[in-house]
Amino acid sequence: MLGSTCFRDLVCATQQGARHVASWLDARGTGACPRRPAIALLSVALLCGAANVREFEISIRDRRVEAVAPTLRVKRGETVLLRWRTDEAVSLHVHGYDLRMSLSSASPGIMRFEAGIAGRFPVAAHEFGGGADRDARSKTRREVTLLYLEVLPE
Repeated sequence: MLGSTCFRDLVCATQQGARHVASWLDARGTGACPRRPAIALLSVALLCGAANVREFEISIRDRRVEAVAPTLRVKRGETVLLRWRTDEAVSLHVHGYDLRMSLSSASPGIMRFEAGIAGRFPVAAHEFGGGADRDARSKTRREVTLLYLEVLPE
């Protein structure tokens, strides 16, 4: 059985590229983590997954998204990584995928998911501001669409 430390090393090497996986396998051909066909197969599978990650840096300032296209386009099957920053507290929702996240200026956030459903989905802010705005929010419950996620068929 593959040890957990050995597996973590393989994952790190895989995320850095095929060249590193090959040297990792060569270096560990004997000893605590012997070379096995399963390890090579796992590394190829991890490499394929790592190659299909689409990352987007998204900043919200003055309740608007800055310096990013209004539509984020990815292919179905890709892993999507949304790195969020904001200048005030906000509650986010990716419709269609039912992903929710609360952010504040002190704690940026990351949404990571597989784009398994093709279509066009709004990414909305359901609540802006801190606890002082709670009564106003409950009355209006205003939703602001910040951008769209478009998942194209393969």
